[in-house]
Amino acid sequence: MDLGIEQLEQYKNQINIGLHKTQSYICDLKVGNSDLAFIVELFLEELLTEIYSYKRWYFTNINFERVNAPAIDLVDKKNRICFQVTITSASGKINEKIKDTLTSFYKRKLDKEYGELYILFASGIPESEKIKKIPIEIDGKPVEIKKELFNNKHVLKLTDLFKEIFDDHKRKDLKKIINVLFKILNRPEKKIIPFNFERTYIERTVLDYKNKQNIYLIDEIEKNRLNILLGVGGMGKTTETNFISNKVRVCLKMI
Repeated sequence: MDLGIEQLEQYKNQINIGLHKTQSYICDLKVGNSDLAFIVELFLEELLTEIYSYKRWYFTNINFERVNAPAIDLVDKKNRICFQVTITSASGKINEKIKDTLTSFYKRKLDKEYGELYILFASGIPESEKIKKIPIEIDGKPVEIKKELFNNKHVLKLTDLFKEIFDDHKRKDLKKIINVLFKILNRPEKKIIPFNFERTYIERTVLDYKNKQNIYLIDEIEKNRLNILLGVGGMGKTTETNFISNKVRVCLKMI
């Protein structure tokens, strides 16, 4: 992407502000916010794909295949690249998280599937925290970590992506990166909206992708513990989940 000096400086400023604000936002909200980790994974899946698309790295969230997949979250199986995304940032916990991730990674023999592992601390790393060389063991035996698979350069905080973006910016679409970068900051805050379900709710079905049939979501929830509801904005996902939550709340009051 060829840019004039003034335009390039504007993009640098926007991206620098976006990375720092997003990292602070994640850090401030991480405590007691069960949805945040999943939202951050989705955000970084899109952001990392946009940053590295010039290398033809395209990431998918492995947690869609297996809920709470161990060791890794975002993967490009074709290029053998994977990321562990974490919102841990407490002092003293960084090296512990790295050790846990590496132990889990090697225990599951993921080094046979992936050639590089990155650990991205989306809520930042305290300045006082020094990344150490961490020995790991599997079944009491020491494991040699290949430097090309993982080293200190593979430990990133969100703001470190600035360097990744501008090291070879001419091969990247900075405008698209900016659009993705501000998605978390610009997302609407959750608000409880009064809703009269008996008067206003219109009964609807959803498409079961696996079985290719229309079903009632409330019936499916009674059968399965985990259900993922997907749809573009304005299709009624929030209304549907609010309706189900209200129904569950009413049922609990009757017990």
